Parts: sequence; C-alpha cells; structure tokens
Amino acid sequence: MIKKYDIVKAIKTLNDKVFEGCKGTVLIIYPDFPLAFEVEFVDEMNETLDVLTVKADDIVKME
Repeated sequence: MIKKYDIVKAIKTLNDKVFEGCKGTVLIIYPDFPLAFEVEFVDEMNETLDVLTVKADDIVKME
C-alpha cells in the first residue's frame, strides 16, 4: 500500500518530462474512486521535473 511521503517510480512514461523509471515522492493521496496520488517527480540531482496527479497503476512503491 502506498502512503504519503513514500518514494515511488513511474512504471510508464507520463509526459515529456517524466519517463518510465523516474522517481518521485507521494505528496497527497486522493482516496476517492479512482484512487490517485499527487507525486513530485525528480531527476538524478533531486531537481523537480514535474508534479503530477497519477493513477495507482502509473506508479509502484520503491523498496
């Protein structure tokens, strides 16, 4: 289960800045159907690429 502040990665390309494998932090959880998350995606230097609202099947929690 993904929780607030979990580190996640995109499992597919989400836009022209956030590609498959990009890491991000969950900022907000929208529990209504369908479940969605506000995620800040960052690059290798931890610079913000984009903040997106994504569906549960767009991301996976990093272990």
